[in-house]
Amino acid sequence: MTEPHVTSYLDYRVFLRDWIAYQRRLHPGYSYAAFAAAGGCSKAAIANVLSGSRRPRADTLDAFARAMELSPADRNYLGLLAELDAAPDVTRRREVLDRLLSSPRNPNLRKVEAEPHDAVMRYVEHWYIPAIRELAALPGFRADPAWLAATLHPPISVQQAEDALERLFDLGFLCRDAEGDAVTVREVRFTTEQETFALAAHHVHTVILPQLLESLDTARAAQQHLLTATITLAPEQLPEVKQRLNTVLDQVATLADDRVDDAPRAAYQLGLQLLPLSEPV
Repeated sequence: MTEPHVTSYLDYRVFLRDWIAYQRRLHPGYSYAAFAAAGGCSKAAIANVLSGSRRPRADTLDAFARAMELSPADRNYLGLLAELDAAPDVTRRREVLDRLLSSPRNPNLRKVEAEPHDAVMRYVEHWYIPAIRELAALPGFRADPAWLAATLHPPISVQQAEDALERLFDLGFLCRDAEGDAVTVREVRFTTEQETFALAAHHVHTVILPQLLESLDTARAAQQHLLTATITLAPEQLPEVKQRLNTVLDQVATLADDRVDDAPRAAYQLGLQLLPLSEPV
């Protein structure tokens, strides 16, 4: 696990979790108390922010920056991430995103409007394109369409694998070394306007997930985990529920990125859905 840098993030909570996890790797026993002592804040401050129950005030962000020894520029970036999280509407969120994306400190963020207009949809068009990108980060990866066709589940054709590789290279998610042999994953994040995100999410949930669910194999039950619940919620509970679901997804994604050994790894699809089933009663 490499040291996290705040300018690689669009979610300050994910950055804080990654930074603390990195410190715990370097210094076993590192705690919220140690973080609080270094920054001059309470343990509850960091715990409340990470849990999503509180948003940090300016003085809290200053304390966090001291604890992590952030430069003034990185402290300002952290503040922008907090502004992004607290944005009350799409207009304000766009304004903050533009400030984040215009920073020369942010080479790994690409605004989708600066790309070919269909870049995000090209990436999520088929379930196996993101899966191949995830596999490319593993030591045993082979940029061989035949190998990919046999490795992915459900299986795809060699032509589909070849087309997916070509698309990933074209989008800049994968790149080759100077000799043209080794493939590396470029850590790039698309940031999208609300409409683009909504279209991509709609495609994933209405096209991609049904395809994967249709391919469920009972022989692979030990590798699967399916949960569902039908519940009732009051309108004022929705923001908290959504935040908790976001937190769960962030935590699992962070866990997945924390590769502690060279054990074999497989690509998975993790989806969370909260869908209205009735009018308010």
